[in-house]
Amino acid sequence: AVRHFRCYLYGRRFRVVTDCNYLRWLMTCQDPSSRLARWNLLLQEHDFQIVHRAGKQNQIADALSRAVVQKLSVPALDTDRVRVEQAKYVELKAILSKCREGAGGSSGEHYINREGVLCRGGPKTCTRPDSSRERVVVPLALKSELMRALHDAPYAGHLGYRKTLERLSGEFCWPRIKKDVREYCARCPSGALRKTTKGRKPAALQIIEELSQPFQRTSIDIMGPLA
Repeated sequence: AVRHFRCYLYGRRFRVVTDCNYLRWLMTCQDPSSRLARWNLLLQEHDFQIVHRAGKQNQIADALSRAVVQKLSVPALDTDRVRVEQAKYVELKAILSKCREGAGGSSGEHYINREGVLCRGGPKTCTRPDSSRERVVVPLALKSELMRALHDAPYAGHLGYRKTLERLSGEFCWPRIKKDVREYCARCPSGALRKTTKGRKPAALQIIEELSQPFQRTSIDIMGPLA
């Protein structure tokens, strides 16, 4: 600290409040090692007073680590709400009825009725090893809310398109999910502020003065060292 703030501390008397008794011993050590001697010499150029304060009372030093963390509420997908929203769509309601009758298979995919909530799964393949995992079929009315919870929330981290899609598609599914997630992430203002443009920006065009004769202006590029 004294090395970092030397420009402010040099030539001024200041007070060091610390819970480290070792610092007081260092200033009066009779036979220090080479490292301790270097520390002692570094401190001797300053005029300061050491005041000991017990660690449990020295809360200013650990203000960041001891700060009260605000509790974050992690919204969970309300099963009852999903059940109600799914019932509003004729297609989902028809598939759910087939699941109750035991005929939920369709084109290699199968639907499952989990306590009245329509879920979707499929056979495990080499290209999609997680495809056998059951995913909740999300009604259109809940798409934006889910993307907002898994992208914009403080615990979500404003991840990019691929990671947000991976997080969503592992638990949920709906038609054109890739397109919706890509467009949602592209509209995110926080993500746009953090994005850095790759490569150098092209220089602005300059107006070149017209010349009337050859060799009126000469330029040369120099690459060193010249010697």
